Amino acid sequence: MANQQRNSALYLKIAALCFISVLLTATVYAHGGEQHVMGTVKTIGASSITVESATHTMQTVNVTSQTKFINGGNPSTLSALKPGDRVVIHAKPVGKTLEATEVKFGATPARAAGKRAH
Repeated sequence: MANQQRNSALYLKIAALCFISVLLTATVYAHGGEQHVMGTVKTIGASSITVESATHTMQTVNVTSQTKFINGGNPSTLSALKPGDRVVIHAKPVGKTLEATEVKFGATPARAAGKRAH
């Protein structure tokens, strides 16, 4: 009887680990293998953006002609981005660097509408 209880507990643990693994894998693939870089823009170069995170670490992300820029929910450009802007960058690993696929900054339309209502 004790062996049966141990086996049942072991199977339950294995099932739980499998379930958690599936959930974590789905989360990774939901982002398409991309990473998020969030924080405040420190410097902007012709082909890169350096961001300071909330933990005060610096992360440089390369931009390409394929990078999409979204300012307050509307299409934008790299030239509209300024040091001090808050950003969320979706980036894919390329070798040892990150390459931005999308850079979001500025107030979202819902937030901007809320501020005007006050």
